[in-house]
Amino acid sequence: MLKQVLLVVLLSIIAVFFAHQLNLVLHWIVSFHQLLAHTIDNIFAGGKLGHFIREVVALLLPPLLIAVVIELLMRLIKQDSTRYASYGLWVTWIVLLVLVGLR
Repeated sequence: MLKQVLLVVLLSIIAVFFAHQLNLVLHWIVSFHQLLAHTIDNIFAGGKLGHFIREVVALLLPPLLIAVVIELLMRLIKQDSTRYASYGLWVTWIVLLVLVGLR
């Protein structure tokens, strides 16, 4: 339990020091989501179902792409599969979900 508290404190300190860079990364994720949503807008119909499918696909693709990049990098470095790609997928999806919800 003490390790987790220290980790949260350490990550909070790091987040304060790198707030500008963190803001840029979060802005990039939201911009990529919006670009993807507008790009696939022409594929789906303009009704409620088309809008729903477009939003779901736009919410799923960025985390999947980031997880694939993490997995490919780890395979190049370690020559083995890793569990970090699934962590990257979930963290990116949760962050994107919160950012889209706050939009």
